[in-house]
Amino acid sequence: MPGDLTNPPLVFSFQDPPPEIAYLDPSFLLNVLVADATYHTECLEFARRLEEAGTTLLLSNLGLDEIWFVLLRLQAMREHGERGWLNFLRNHPERVRAYAGRLEEATLQILEIPGLLLVELTANHSLEALGLMSRYGLLPRDALHAAATLSLGVGAIITTDADFGQVEGLRIWTCHPNLLALQQ
Repeated sequence: MPGDLTNPPLVFSFQDPPPEIAYLDPSFLLNVLVADATYHTECLEFARRLEEAGTTLLLSNLGLDEIWFVLLRLQAMREHGERGWLNFLRNHPERVRAYAGRLEEATLQILEIPGLLLVELTANHSLEALGLMSRYGLLPRDALHAAATLSLGVGAIITTDADFGQVEGLRIWTCHPNLLALQQ
């Protein structure tokens, strides 16, 4: 439980000074890339501040995969509707091929971010993630991102996902109101 933490996460807003180095949760980049995303404006402005500060940013290979999946889902839902979008993509690989151009554009935008380093997640990260799932009830991808943030020695994560607010030892930069409510 968040209230029972002996080493609660430190939460910073996007108005606070940016970190020197941080792991990027895909939720942040998706909010930058998708104009009608909930936190688009806040994330876009913080992305500018990160660039001005010269922050070193880490993104994992699985983070890219997660971004691609969400962008595919959004495109398929626009074309096919919310119900059955995954089966639609499975049954129409030509649509995936058609959407691949948008994924390539988004990937190029991401790879052009100044100070961005791509990191490979390992089997050890997966095992650490399993422990975080057990301890905090995190979903697998969130647990992998938290494990990477902690095990890479970064400790700081930029996210719009409130689930990270229960992970001890993290320093979280966010605009999510539920996380900001944890500020001390």
